[in-house]
Amino acid sequence: MKKTILYVLLHTLVFMNCPHVLGQESMDQLSRRKASYNAFVSGNMDHWAHIISGMENCAVLSADEKIELIRYYYGYAAYLIGVKQNKKAKTYVGKGEKLISEMLKKEPNNATVLAFKGSFLGFKIVLNKWRIVTLGPESIRCIN
Repeated sequence: MKKTILYVLLHTLVFMNCPHVLGQESMDQLSRRKASYNAFVSGNMDHWAHIISGMENCAVLSADEKIELIRYYYGYAAYLIGVKQNKKAKTYVGKGEKLISEMLKKEPNNATVLAFKGSFLGFKIVLNKWRIVTLGPESIRCIN
């Protein structure tokens, strides 16, 4: 399972919502993306948490930066679940869900944000297996 979570995390980092391919990413975003990748491959996830903290302390985030922060919450929560730090993972899942809800109020059909919502619901199922009955179908709807 740990290996699967790492593959999902890497896929998210590389393939989901890659505006740098289109030249739309700011230097700050490029710097954070590089730092988060280096933290991941070196196993220094404390640095990943530091990147998250820095973004959380920003007074104003653009829509792209909010999606970037959701991506970091997603990756860090997956890592924490993989290393059995479920209580801490719940904190980051909650933060991600709050930001996702905020974004969906403004853009209810944003495919990227809906996919993240489905994934975060999946995390909640992993953290509490009994919730699969109610959260499973909703997660699938969001991802579809």
